[in-house]
Amino acid sequence: MIRDKKPVKELVIDLTGPEGNAFVLLGYAKKLASQLDLDYDIIRTEMTSSDYENLIQVFDKYFGSIVILERWQLDNFNVLLLYKEIEYENFLGNTLQNL
Repeated sequence: MIRDKKPVKELVIDLTGPEGNAFVLLGYAKKLASQLDLDYDIIRTEMTSSDYENLIQVFDKYFGSIVILERWQLDNFNVLLLYKEIEYENFLGNTLQNL
């Protein structure tokens, strides 16, 4: 039987959520390294040799062709914080007016 090839679902990891936890990323790295026949010990050593930013850069180096890492860019994050601040100030203003 010949069938049409189905598109591969991309793996997206939200670094701002629970999947962005360093230990979760190390777990993904272990599983992916096994599937791709890579040496996990070398990858783990490199991932844990410095800070969190290094960890995600090394993860991306080894698995970036099959995994998409997403996080807020600083500009987007600042806009979100400003929006939440305005929302909070409006809430306080409305609450104080109703007292």
